[in-house]
Amino acid sequence: MKMKRRGLKALTVLISLFLALTFTGCDEPAGSSHSEKKTYVISVVSGIANGSVTPNVTRASAGTNITLTIAPNNGFRLKTGTLSVMQTGGLHTVSVADNVFIMPAYNVTVSAEFEVIPAEQAENHLITVASGITNGSVTLDVTSAPAGVSITLTITPNNGYRLKAGTLSVTQTGGSQFVTVTDNKFTMPAFNVTVNAEFEVILGTTFYSITINPAVYGSVTTNTNSAVEGVSITLNIHPDDGYRLKTLTVTPTVNISGSLNFRTFTMPSSNVTVTVVFELLPEGSIVVSFEDFTDQEIDLSVDSGFFLSQDNSLTITAGDFNYLYGVYLDGYYFDSFDENYYDGTCSIYLFGEYFIEGTHTLSIIFYKDEIYYSKVLKFKVIK
Repeated sequence: MKMKRRGLKALTVLISLFLALTFTGCDEPAGSSHSEKKTYVISVVSGIANGSVTPNVTRASAGTNITLTIAPNNGFRLKTGTLSVMQTGGLHTVSVADNVFIMPAYNVTVSAEFEVIPAEQAENHLITVASGITNGSVTLDVTSAPAGVSITLTITPNNGYRLKAGTLSVTQTGGSQFVTVTDNKFTMPAFNVTVNAEFEVILGTTFYSITINPAVYGSVTTNTNSAVEGVSITLNIHPDDGYRLKTLTVTPTVNISGSLNFRTFTMPSSNVTVTVVFELLPEGSIVVSFEDFTDQEIDLSVDSGFFLSQDNSLTITAGDFNYLYGVYLDGYYFDSFDENYYDGTCSIYLFGEYFIEGTHTLSIIFYKDEIYYSKVLKFKVIK
């Protein structure tokens, strides 16, 4: 009987010791599961379209700050009021501020919606074609666009040239990011871009030269000094002041189009030579008179008492004309004049100090009905 009582007493002591250890604040051994905080799952709802939401962790203990990364696709944005954090399988809502929330003591699910950015609100980014592309061109259907828009490039090599393989590129303007180009199209990124390309000669192509003969009283320039057959050649005519183009010939003979100082022709299958002749502008139908210059001799000596000044200026009456193109004194442009479109007169202010003794030439050039006319006055100055 005594043995049974001792066994029962020992069992009672063991139970008391276990209960004491369980309900007291004694530290547990390191690594014990009782020392780890409970964590909860952060899920993102499936089926989010046109963008993504990514939490910085997928599990966290209550009280932890959770950051959500919002990444809309090009041309989309987060729809206002749709970013939410809810208790998974429950009704509790978690507050989100600046894409951050505090983890509650339960599992949560994150949800969001993305919408198309309206065209009038989308930020446009510039598309620039690099300068200096030769022997061909690259053109765009637009010069700016918001992110996400498909951009088409039109590649136009000159005759005898082709796009050099691997040289068509679209890169971030002022940066290093490359944009993929497929079949001459690319998707506009969210930054400005620059388009570049190179053109190369097609082997076996024959180029013919363009020679321009020297001219007097003017010159001719062309957009190229050689070309293959079939290329359009542009000639720009540059008459000296007071002159106009009289004749323009291309040898061998070709059909020349255009008018006034802009002409074009198609390059033949041979070298060509361009020759121009200029002539003095005619007086035409505009009647020009120079008041106070009837004698064509002006005494500008100190004792003469006569000075060409603002008070006694030279007045030109030209009748009906569209506008006064220019005034030239001894071959130099002269800007001291006032034009009156209402009565067809022009006052020219000639000061005595402008002149040395001797003969001078005053040229007046008018424009009327798409034709230039000139009037030249020669006068002698005595001092």
